[in-house]
Amino acid sequence: MKLHHAAAFALAGWYLITPPQAKGRFDTSAPWSQWRIEAGFGTSEECKKTLALMSASALKEGRPDDIEAVKDAQCVSTDDARLK
Repeated sequence: MKLHHAAAFALAGWYLITPPQAKGRFDTSAPWSQWRIEAGFGTSEECKKTLALMSASALKEGRPDDIEAVKDAQCVSTDDARLK
C-alpha cells in the first residue's frame, strides 16, 4: 500500500512502514511516499511490539528478505510531517 492510500488507516495513531524494494534490496533512501504501510496501530507501544514480534519471527524462521524488511521498518505517527 502506498502512503497516499493512508486514508484506510485514518483512525490509527501509528503506522508500521517498510521501504520499497529496488534491485532486490530495500531502498531506505526512497522518498516516504514510496514506503509501504504494513499496518496501523492505536499506540506507539503496539507498533513497536508488533515490529519486535515480526523481527523475532523472521530471525527464527531464517527468512533473509523478511529480516531485511524488518530491520529497516519504522513506526511513525500518523501526523508525522514526512508522510505528507
